[in-house]
Amino acid sequence: MLYSEINGQGTVNINDSVICQIIEETVDAEFKGRVWISNKKSQVSSFMTKFGARNVTDDIEMYLERGQVYLKMYIIIKFGVSIKATTDELIARLKETIEEKSLMPVKEITLVINGVMSKQVAKRHIEIKG
Repeated sequence: MLYSEINGQGTVNINDSVICQIIEETVDAEFKGRVWISNKKSQVSSFMTKFGARNVTDDIEMYLERGQVYLKMYIIIKFGVSIKATTDELIARLKETIEEKSLMPVKEITLVINGVMSKQVAKRHIEIKG
C-alpha cells in the first residue's frame, strides 16, 4: 500500500499497482517504440509479462515521504533517439499523469537507462533525475 487517507467520506487507499499501471499506460501510449520499461538486468518488462514471468510492479521502486511520491524505474531506450529530450519528456509526462490521476504530488522521478535497443540491447547505466 503506497497511500492511505481517512476523510469525512471514508478511507482512500492507493496501491502501488495503480501507480505502476498509470506508468505502464503512459509509456505504452506515448513512448511506444522509443522507451521500454525494464528491470535491473535489462529485461524488457512488457515482453516478460506477456508470458506471466513477472509483474511490472516488480520493476518500479516507489515510496511516499511527507505526502510526496518518489519513483525510480529502469528503462531501455531506442537507439538513435535523443536521450535528453526523451527522458525529459518522459519525466514530465509521468509526473503530470500521476498527479492528475492519483492527486498525489510527485517529488522526484529517477530514470535509470539500462540499455540502448537496436537489434539487441547494448547495456548501459545512465541515471537521470527529474
